[in-house]
Amino acid sequence: MLVVSVAVPIAPSVIGASTTSIVAYSHLGLVDPVAICAHGKYVWIADLGANESQHGQVVRVTASTGAHLSITSPLINHPSALISDGSYVWVVNGSHFSPSHPFISRIDIATNKVTLVRKLSSPGFLDSLAIAGRYLWVSGVAYPALLRINRTTLSTTKVTSDLFVGDETLAADRHYLWVASDAGGLLGRGSLVRLSLTTGDVKAVNSPFFNDAVTVTSNGTSVWMPASNHVVVKVDIATGKVIKVSSRSFSLSLWIASTKRDVYVMSVQDDLLAGPGGALTQINAATDSLRVITSKFLTSPKGLAVLGSHVWVISSSTLASGPTGPTENYALVRITP
Repeated sequence: MLVVSVAVPIAPSVIGASTTSIVAYSHLGLVDPVAICAHGKYVWIADLGANESQHGQVVRVTASTGAHLSITSPLINHPSALISDGSYVWVVNGSHFSPSHPFISRIDIATNKVTLVRKLSSPGFLDSLAIAGRYLWVSGVAYPALLRINRTTLSTTKVTSDLFVGDETLAADRHYLWVASDAGGLLGRGSLVRLSLTTGDVKAVNSPFFNDAVTVTSNGTSVWMPASNHVVVKVDIATGKVIKVSSRSFSLSLWIASTKRDVYVMSVQDDLLAGPGGALTQINAATDSLRVITSKFLTSPKGLAVLGSHVWVISSSTLASGPTGPTENYALVRITP
């Protein structure tokens, strides 16, 4: 059953002139949201569940209205990552509790029916997915390999390379799959690898600026990923040139997403610039100019997605009183920069 969420308009704090608006959708029934994606009409949230006995859910939110639907199934079991291709939502399950029994399922967007794609054997978390060409790509399956799943036939292959060094995070554009890691590289602290979707060639992109990469995005012109010390790194795809974009708002940048025009970086703050809570930094992809958006409704962010003209963030906005004490109250926050 579709349920209408409570939408609360919020006045943000923006460095520089802005018409930015923020709306928080509460009462989504989220327990421990850990991932978010957006495509077409919907925003999708993976809710891990409170413990091993609560199997979690995937929550579908209609972007235009905030109405939401909880999707549960024996094939939704502690979901920890998800991605949508417009026809299906692909969900990683079962990798966050010990003993780990990971598997991938998919939700038919037209019917909400959940089916099994593949059981997996993995030593660690499977938390990065990418859609590239005909395939779903999955990291963390087996070092040094990525899992490639044909989205039509569901046949699977492993793509291996000595350049895949573990703990990878993935992004894709029309021509390349990008594999970032907080290991490897020139200094052993971070690496970026490019896999051609046409030829399958794997090539390292080297820079001493790559440092502690935990997320990556590509807008087809440049690849962006946070580094340590208040830096986001920009790689020009055509030339390979690497530059650093610095801001105090990049305090602990854990999520990044992009459009052709803008790059959005969601950070957990530990300095005085944004006060208590998180900061969303909007970077103009052409000029590298910045705008910083803060709000109490960006506290303890759990994920970031972009859909059309809106940015979506899962946030733990307040502490509510529960029967056993204070509990976190999660909201889906819509930002219109």
